[in-house]
Amino acid sequence: METEEVRKVQNEMTSFWRAKPDPVIENMLLDEKARDLSVEEMPEILSILPSWDGRDVVELGAGIGRFTGVFARSASHVVAVDFMEEYVARNKLDNAKFTNIEYHCVDATKLRLEENKFDLIFSNWLLMYLHDDAARELLARKLSWLRDGGHLFIRESCGYPSGNLAGDSNPTIYRDADDYTALFNNTRLQDGEGGEVKGFEILTSKPLQCYIKISGACPFRTSGLASGSHGQCSNSTLPPCNVRRSLGAAAKVEHRPT
Repeated sequence: METEEVRKVQNEMTSFWRAKPDPVIENMLLDEKARDLSVEEMPEILSILPSWDGRDVVELGAGIGRFTGVFARSASHVVAVDFMEEYVARNKLDNAKFTNIEYHCVDATKLRLEENKFDLIFSNWLLMYLHDDAARELLARKLSWLRDGGHLFIRESCGYPSGNLAGDSNPTIYRDADDYTALFNNTRLQDGEGGEVKGFEILTSKPLQCYIKISGACPFRTSGLASGSHGQCSNSTLPPCNVRRSLGAAAKVEHRPT
């Protein structure tokens, strides 16, 4: 159930982004060096992901579609989600040649998709804009959308802001990396009473080196690949972050007997 505190955080985050309607890359990365960062960042992030060739992909926080077209080139189907109308319109324009992209202009917490339908969920700077309760609920929903052996990738800023354009009224929640570890490890879904348990196993976590290279002193960024499983999940944890580093993490979904 959505509480008053959850709604308050959600409204603050919505107002924060409504004040940045221009569909430009500087607003995506909230950094004056966004163009240089994107050139370095995209191949580094993509190298972490499993193959999406012929797969069904969900992209949450798709923004202007920097990654959408990359996925669409070889994926079977891509669901691109963002709540900013201006960003979705730019994404549609830039990726108009693709016929396998389904666009949703909606708050990710309100998104409803078919369960056990997708192979990869790419979640880019999203959980850090949600209250803890909303983040837990969305993570569980992501788990339900994934097929057995599917993967979830998350990238979040940890500790403090990464870019220099967030502004003084930035309401973003900069959690510690350990908080995201706990979110993964505590997410469980059970298939009926006494049925198999589905959860995440964290596969990899590493800092994004491009932020260190270009920005020098930079905050944590969690980039994670996770996998879901039925049965007891691995208690793997993200490695500890070091100050002024970008962190990436990955996890996968699997089924295991109870």
